Amino acid sequence: MRGSFVLGIIGGIFAILVALAEAIFGAFFEAFFGSPGELYLLAGLVMVGGILGIVGGAMGKKVGGALMIIGSLLALVGASLFGVLPFILLLVGGILALREKAKPTTS
Repeated sequence: MRGSFVLGIIGGIFAILVALAEAIFGAFFEAFFGSPGELYLLAGLVMVGGILGIVGGAMGKKVGGALMIIGSLLALVGASLFGVLPFILLLVGGILALREKAKPTTS
């Protein structure tokens, strides 16, 4: 199995879990303080980053690596401290996918 695939899937799953936790905190703040602030918007941003990470991990190669790097940045911007783990996993997976060499084909 490719390392970029595993890191992309795990990082994407962590990003989605962070997005769900952030949405729950937004609902909590809305219930007790009347305004969720920007938490719903940021949770959506992290969710998109997690989905991009999973899709990029499944694709591999150059496009998949770029998607994982974009997803890692979205997770970091959207969740700040809680997005560090998905950020690191997706960033390393994206770099590995970008550095992947094409397998020579024999015919």
